[in-house]
Amino acid sequence: MAMPAVADAVRAVLSTGATLHGWASAQPGARAMRGRGTSWAVSLGPERAVVRHSQHGGLLASLTGDLFKEPTRAPIEMANAARLMGAGVPTPAVLAYAVYPAGMGLARADVVTREVEGASDLLDVLSRVDVVERRRAVWPAVAGLLRALAAAGAWHPDLNAKNVLMVRGDGATAWTAWVLDTDVVTFERAGSRAVAQRNVARLERSLVKRADGFAAPLAPEDVAVLRASAEAFA
Repeated sequence: MAMPAVADAVRAVLSTGATLHGWASAQPGARAMRGRGTSWAVSLGPERAVVRHSQHGGLLASLTGDLFKEPTRAPIEMANAARLMGAGVPTPAVLAYAVYPAGMGLARADVVTREVEGASDLLDVLSRVDVVERRRAVWPAVAGLLRALAAAGAWHPDLNAKNVLMVRGDGATAWTAWVLDTDVVTFERAGSRAVAQRNVARLERSLVKRADGFAAPLAPEDVAVLRASAEAFA
């Protein structure tokens, strides 16, 4: 499945027998992006794109690896990303995906998203910014993302500091927060305070767990800013 802008390019890659991820890894100038496996930032037709090979996380990852029940989560990710974007939630568009049958009702998948240029994940940003910028600009941007998710009724059970992307705007302290890994998102009532609280709690656990790597210690006031975003849906 591919959006019209990249359909010819995707068709050309797959016609060679290569996978999208394998092709991307071999492109001159491909930029490696580390996460759950390695994704590759490349040019695909007229688009700058990130090509990711789908892999399981969690306790069973060593057993399940990259095998999913057909048709995999890729179609869900494309549909969820489009729904979130339509609701005003910043998330990269899914430009294409390819599913590779592996037998016994299982398959592997590659997913292609539009690159968010100049972005760093929230964990990386928090490792670099001082407490003043964090409280004045970073937390308000993250809180804005949390409010947007709740307004859309979008519960993200794997919301953590690695799948929130941060983009600095024109102002010295202006940031925008984007959400990744939308294949696991489920939708409940729009504007749900319960959804807001669950998203905040999930992100808070990740921040507390990783706080040793921050440029400045995590204080109760930092968490309070994020928790306050849930109160908008009382």
